[in-house]
Amino acid sequence: MEGILAFNREGPSDAHFDGVHLDIEPHGLPQWKKADLAQKCDLLTQFVEVNHKAVSRAHSAEPGLIYGVDIVFWLDKTTPEGKPAYPVTFQGAAKDAAKHLLDCVDHVAIMSYRDTAEGKNGIVSLVAKTIAYADTTKAKVFVGAKMANIGPMMEGFYGMTEAQMMSALKAVDDAYTPHPGYAGLAFFMYEAFKIMPP
Repeated sequence: MEGILAFNREGPSDAHFDGVHLDIEPHGLPQWKKADLAQKCDLLTQFVEVNHKAVSRAHSAEPGLIYGVDIVFWLDKTTPEGKPAYPVTFQGAAKDAAKHLLDCVDHVAIMSYRDTAEGKNGIVSLVAKTIAYADTTKAKVFVGAKMANIGPMMEGFYGMTEAQMMSALKAVDDAYTPHPGYAGLAFFMYEAFKIMPP
């Protein structure tokens, strides 16, 4: 962050960064698989803390600099009692990591990777709570769709045409365009998109 701020101060005005978007994934760390709930919550707390520190530095030095992060769709998962499944206590408030991030960043991109938009395990239902909370903040939510040949087939649109994917994703736009917290779709990844059949 300091490097980007220095570049924007010292570099040519027509080459400044408009923003920063980070993809930090605590669940990708080797220790996550063996961690108990308390350890997972500790890792997610660190995730919130580092992003809060970075966005605070960015906005204090350059208020117009956009700051965004990637998040996984299950950060706002709840228990049967309606409490956060992965509670994070930050600045005296206990809530899930997604909500803490939406309280401070400009946008999040949800890695809501599925091969269908509708239904119980479809993209529309996976992102509902995050977008509903974003509606109460200044932050926006990009809904992620994957077409890269990475991971299980049910996580993306690999093998489909662009037209099939966009037809499915229309349900996401139809559901969330009226929401002030919805920013649109984000695609993973450009290399896969370029070779996707029309």
